[in-house]
Amino acid sequence: MGSDLPHGNIPPILRDVKLLLLPALLCVLLLSGCDPFSSNATSPEAQDENNKNFQKAKERYGLMDYDGAVDYFERALRDNPKLAKAHLELALIYDEKKQDYVSAIFHFERYLRLRPDSGKKEMVQDFLNAAKKKLHSAGSDGLSAEKQEIIRLQAENDSLRAQIADLRKRTGVKAPLSMETTATPQAASKPSPEPALKSVSPPPALAAPAPAKVNLNDLKAPGDPLANPPLEPFKSAGPTPAPPAPSTPSAPQNYTVLPGDNLSKISKKFYGASSKWQIILDANTNTIREPKDLKPGMTLVIPPKQ
Repeated sequence: MGSDLPHGNIPPILRDVKLLLLPALLCVLLLSGCDPFSSNATSPEAQDENNKNFQKAKERYGLMDYDGAVDYFERALRDNPKLAKAHLELALIYDEKKQDYVSAIFHFERYLRLRPDSGKKEMVQDFLNAAKKKLHSAGSDGLSAEKQEIIRLQAENDSLRAQIADLRKRTGVKAPLSMETTATPQAASKPSPEPALKSVSPPPALAAPAPAKVNLNDLKAPGDPLANPPLEPFKSAGPTPAPPAPSTPSAPQNYTVLPGDNLSKISKKFYGASSKWQIILDANTNTIREPKDLKPGMTLVIPPKQ
């Protein structure tokens, strides 16, 4: 029975379903031991896999410890920021396992930039397009980019705590005692009250003599033409009017990151849409490399609204 569709002419709805199912199929293959991204021993990606932290990350992934896998993949990238395969693995975990589409998009794009001639370019581009569609769909269903960023920051915070604990264990540095652990019984923690001093009322102030009123016109010399007209009293100019609100500049402007800010929220503030966060990230590559690098107090360059 022949197909009713011409070869290569796939309806848009079927093409979208294919893009959404590709990452899920890939994760099933990885769990079953079939890695579609495996390469020969001399390929750049095979060399990426020789990184010790990369290998530990794959072990954690095989145990379905996705947070642990993310931790070791990020350590591998700290060892070598050009480890393209680690970016790809992180993108797949963020896409399918954590539904953090902003981070998934970032790592897919980093992989394509580091390996523009990869034989997997078309497949990774399909994953990237699917992640963008899911991000748009999640925003339409009420899951805002701000909530996604909060979830991602919570996971990153847990990862950083684990890294700090591991570093202290290896260096032998003890963690500082918290306020709760150093708290002493109430009787010992509160200093004994000092005896109250008797209040001494100050001596009554001597009344200052009232200044004499002087008419400035009487000080003018006789024949002085300025002595004739009386001096007018000083008139207050009134409250200074508030300066007009600045209009939206057509040139790039600076913005200081506030607590609770993220790229999606800043994009919404300046462009009216949270999906334009990539414009801000591309304009500030000297300050932040990834969305998670954003910290309060940083100064960002905001390109003009196009």
